[in-house]
Amino acid sequence: MFAKAIPKYTGVDIAEHYEIGCKIGCGSAGEVFVASSKASGQQVAIKQILAGNEEQRCEAINEANIMKSLNHPNICKLLEVYEFNQYVYLVTGYFSGGDLLAKILATSYLDESTVQDIVRQIVDALRHAHSRGIAHRDLKPENVCFANDDLCRPSVKLIDWGLAECFKDNEGQLMTGEVGTPNYVAPEVFELAFGITASGYSCACDDWSLGVLTYEMMCGRTPFEGDLDSMKGELISFSDERWLHASPACIGFIQRLLKAQPEDRMSMPEACNHSFLAKTKDETPHSSAQTQLDQAMSETCYHSFASKTMDESPHPMAPPEDHMSMIKVLHQSLVSKHRNASPLPKAQLEDQMSIPARICLFFVSRIKADSADLWVV
Repeated sequence: MFAKAIPKYTGVDIAEHYEIGCKIGCGSAGEVFVASSKASGQQVAIKQILAGNEEQRCEAINEANIMKSLNHPNICKLLEVYEFNQYVYLVTGYFSGGDLLAKILATSYLDESTVQDIVRQIVDALRHAHSRGIAHRDLKPENVCFANDDLCRPSVKLIDWGLAECFKDNEGQLMTGEVGTPNYVAPEVFELAFGITASGYSCACDDWSLGVLTYEMMCGRTPFEGDLDSMKGELISFSDERWLHASPACIGFIQRLLKAQPEDRMSMPEACNHSFLAKTKDETPHSSAQTQLDQAMSETCYHSFASKTMDESPHPMAPPEDHMSMIKVLHQSLVSKHRNASPLPKAQLEDQMSIPARICLFFVSRIKADSADLWVV
C-alpha cells in the first residue's frame, strides 16, 4: 500500500492522460520524460520504471511510497502513479531550471553565496528526510534540480529517490545496500562493498555526499575521485586558486562533513546551525564592501606570490608597491562608497578572511587614514 492516498491508475495507459514529450534524463531505475496534462495543460516529469517482475514492481512502489511520505518544499512531489504494460510511471513536478550538473559544467564553479543558498536548501531537505527515517543514498549534481533559471535566488528540489531506503525499522537503523555513485559514495559504503567491513552504514552516508557536492560546487571537481585511501585519510586539497576566495566557514563546513568516521561527521541538524549557512544573501553594506576588499586582497596576494620572487620585494612577504597602490585605491573607494555604514570590527573581519587575505591585511595596515573612515585597521 502507499503511505498516503494518491491517484493511482492500474491498467490505464498514461498516454490517455498525458502528452509525452522528449526524454530529459535517466533516473536510478528508469528514464524520465517531460509531459503535459491533456486535461489541465500542467507540465510534469514522468519517470518510467520497468516492472517486469514482482521484485522490480516492489522497488518502484517503494520509491513511490518514500516520495509520498516526504513533504518538504525542496523535495520533488509525487503527483500520480500509473501501472501499465510492465511499467510503473511516477508523475512528479517538472523543474525548468535544469540540474546542478549543467550549472557546474556551464560555469566551472559557482560563487560562494550561490553555493550557500543551494546547500542550505539541500541540508533542510535531508534533515527532513532523515527525521522521517529515510536516506537518499544517491546525492549528486544530477539529482539536484532548479525550479527556474534564477541563480540569484535559486530554488532547488532533491529528486530521484529510487535508491532511497527507509532505515528507521532496520536493526541499528543501518543499511546494507551497495548503492550510490562512486565519486559521491561515503567510505563506509565502499568498505561494505569491498568486504572490508560486514556492518552496515547509517544515513551519515548522505552527509558525506553533501560534503563532496559542496566541494564540487566551489571548485568544479570532486575531492577524492572515488579513491578510498584518500577518503580514509581525509586528504582534501584546498590549494587551487579558486579556494583563495572561500571563507573559513565554507572550508570548515566541508571538512566537518568529509570525516572518514561517520560518527565524526556533522549531522544535518548540526549543519543547519553551522556558521556557513547562517549568512544571508542580503548582506549589509559593510559586509558587502568587506567581501570586495577581501577578494581584491586575496587576488593581489596570490598574484604577488605567483609573479614575484622573494628577492624582488622589499619585505620577505610584502606585495610589490604597485599592488599596494591598488589596494589603497580600492580601500579609499570603498570607504567613500560606504562612508555612512558601520565599520566592520577587526576581529570579526579577520574571522571571515581567507589566509592569503589575512597576510595581505598585515601590509594594508600601513594605510594612513582617519580612523573614523577606516574599513581595515
